Amino acid sequence: LEAFTERIMQDQFVSTLGSLEVASIAWAYARFGAKNEELMTALAERIKQDDFLSSIESHAVARIAWAYARLGMPRAKMFAALAGHILQDDFLATFKPQEVANTVWAFARTGIKNEAMMTAVAERLMEDV
Repeated sequence: LEAFTERIMQDQFVSTLGSLEVASIAWAYARFGAKNEELMTALAERIKQDDFLSSIESHAVARIAWAYARLGMPRAKMFAALAGHILQDDFLATFKPQEVANTVWAFARTGIKNEAMMTAVAERLMEDV
């Protein structure tokens, strides 16, 4: 993974990555337990950008949140940006049950509290009952 990390970190390459690429990279590093502070910080900065969030899909949100939680790398501002996006324009309605579970687990695991998002999740779950 070292050569891969070096390439990603070159020439502002991270700023060109879309949500699926970022989610896949974060997921892979978490799956292998490869905790790379520099890379994960760069990805978190990319995730917080408006152009990134405007194109993100529910499965990417779930994978990203899961990856950071699994690596034990809470990024409060990044999680806040994800939560804010989840609360916009019925975006939460696009989540599959497993994506909801993974996202909620990630927030709980990292200790990051977002009452508005958790309330929205609870309301959505009650609608499905």
